[in-house]
Amino acid sequence: MAALARAGPKGGQTSSLDFFRPERLEKALFSEIESVLAGTHAGITADSVAELERDLAGPFASLPKNSAGLLEPAAVRYLVHQRFLRRHAWYIRSLNPAGEAQTPASEGEALRGHVPQHLQELIQNRQGGRGLGVRELAALVATLEHLIQGDMGERLKAAYASHNLPINGTASVDEVSEVLFTFMAHFLSQEHRSGYAISPKQARKERRELELGYGGWSEVEDIVTAAVLDGKPEMRFEETLAAAKEVMKQFAGYSVEECRGVKTTLAAMPGGPSGRVLLADFHREAVNGELIFSETREYLQKLGALDTTLPAFPSVLIPNYVVSPSNCVGTTSFFDMCCQNECESILEDIERALQSAEATPKDIAGALAVRGGDAGWPSAPLQRELEEAAEAHGGRVGLHGLAFARWLNSAFPLECPRPRPGDYGEEELPDAGVEFQAVAAVQVSASKAELLKELQAEEGNMTLPFPGEELQAGKELRALAAEAREQMAAGATRGLRASPLGLGDVTSFAQDGVQAVRAERREEPSDQDGGKFLRARAP
Repeated sequence: MAALARAGPKGGQTSSLDFFRPERLEKALFSEIESVLAGTHAGITADSVAELERDLAGPFASLPKNSAGLLEPAAVRYLVHQRFLRRHAWYIRSLNPAGEAQTPASEGEALRGHVPQHLQELIQNRQGGRGLGVRELAALVATLEHLIQGDMGERLKAAYASHNLPINGTASVDEVSEVLFTFMAHFLSQEHRSGYAISPKQARKERRELELGYGGWSEVEDIVTAAVLDGKPEMRFEETLAAAKEVMKQFAGYSVEECRGVKTTLAAMPGGPSGRVLLADFHREAVNGELIFSETREYLQKLGALDTTLPAFPSVLIPNYVVSPSNCVGTTSFFDMCCQNECESILEDIERALQSAEATPKDIAGALAVRGGDAGWPSAPLQRELEEAAEAHGGRVGLHGLAFARWLNSAFPLECPRPRPGDYGEEELPDAGVEFQAVAAVQVSASKAELLKELQAEEGNMTLPFPGEELQAGKELRALAAEAREQMAAGATRGLRASPLGLGDVTSFAQDGVQAVRAERREEPSDQDGGKFLRARAP
């Protein structure tokens, strides 16, 4: 189906968005924006837009602005992306700073996926390039939310069609349940093919694959059953749509728990409290049955979830891995449902407390005092790192810049992903043009045999001698790493809060030990050592 039907801008009329004719799409989107700003949109009330304005005031205040006090395009894109990520764990297509998890299957699909970007460009052009204020931002978010709701209705119609059921009549509770199973199977299959059409054969195939391959399918069945349990014996399409929305809401809650389970499993592994685990330990879990950890080394490297500061001891960065595309569970034309970035909750608290785009180290520490826990937080090394970041920027730290993202990773290594310099543009905001998560050409997961081969290679590298002048440091490093692993396996370091250098994980524990040994000998690390083995984290 080429069009997205929904309540139109004028008094309940119905219009459509043509995803195969860009000129018609642009005209329809412009009409949407105009009616929302004028307060005449049939599906978006003025009160809901006003509520959005209040909700967006904090994030708006925390972002850098132009001389007119308005947000430039990069900041607008970032704010809208954050809004949907924080509220729903949705990575909106064409707005995701990390790029897209999948490549569109067709020209129409690609155009549909770029609707958020088109909306932003249209409202920016409407403002004459001056930038956007809170009111325009609220209109943009409200319009996008409305279109996503309309998209859900079209996907449900496709599920009805796959069961040869009319949308203008009624269906039995059993028939509605089957429709909702198809609706959810298509969502969870992570397929977003051309248009919305789902053939009966495709619907059966997707459901069979989910029943056999997705451990959470029984939960989906329970959610669907509960959603229609209190319904009438016969249900109209509008009632089924309401049930579908409830199913999506309940499944989102279940997805959050699944993501927490992934994080908890990794955090319980040796080195986990520091926010990272050895790649060998990660793959060992997969070989032993936890196939959710079957991602290849190449894939993890592409994501930025693999730390190879010490080549012999590559480690998986837990928060980077948790929010990666391989942990996304559902896809539509507009968004991917993935694991929540827990760092966004921390950042939101800071935004609410400071209401500014930048702040002093003292103000930041004060805003985070509750999250820090004890009276000694932040630690002296953490405080020093924050002050150094501020010194480089006139005594203040940008809340959405690279330096602060690095510091958040140091302070909250289990919640905040480690940023990469290449993901940030000149405006000190994540650059939506960077597509480091566009990993369609990379093999995501490996078979058990391939994983076993990788694991043997990883463990072999950890026992190989280091070349040249690094030999002695390598021996000390391996010995201390082995000691650290034994201690952590016994739970000796589980309760430690990680330092900004990641203390508690195998590699940094060993590095600090090597430095201590050399200090006793009054030795200084060579330039070669500093570049390869004694640096705790990448710059």
